[in-house]
Amino acid sequence: MALRALQVCLHPVPSSTSFRAALFLSLLASAIGFSGWHWVRLGYKKTVNGTAIWNLDSRWFFLALLSLGLLALIALVSRRVLRSGR
Repeated sequence: MALRALQVCLHPVPSSTSFRAALFLSLLASAIGFSGWHWVRLGYKKTVNGTAIWNLDSRWFFLALLSLGLLALIALVSRRVLRSGR
């Protein structure tokens, strides 16, 4: 979602429809990333003799999604503001 929004932002001349779709996708990615980062905890821990060998946690996936969503949102809004100022 966030990658598609970034792709639209980097397009030379985005249309109004694609801007709205990219804005919606970046907001949706940010909302999913934020809610997953705060409330969803899926994990798996491998232990041997009582010590943790490795830990897999879903929080980092949601943090990456949140970061990409916010990056796409900032890029979209800044590009729109720069284009309207011309």
